[in-house]
Amino acid sequence: MIITVHWHVLDYNGTLATGGKLSEGVKAKLVGISKDYELYVLIADTYGSATAELFGLLVTLKAFEHVGAMEFKVHNNKGIGPCPVCLCGQWV
Repeated sequence: MIITVHWHVLDYNGTLATGGKLSEGVKAKLVGISKDYELYVLIADTYGSATAELFGLLVTLKAFEHVGAMEFKVHNNKGIGPCPVCLCGQWV
């Protein structure tokens, strides 16, 4: 069975970044992935650097409060699109 995925939902800190800074090579990979997929990055912006780190990339940022973060991550993927969504992060 082949599943077509159009959307990727990614957690920022701990998945794409460490200490608020994108991990080495991640920016280039996001540029490549964004050519084929719509990307959403979930951020609490604990370090205040996520927006700047992701500036210029074709990603949609979805910010959440530290309180209730897990609930936000789990329930905020609804409504992104009709096809399966690829979830990558600490809540999966």
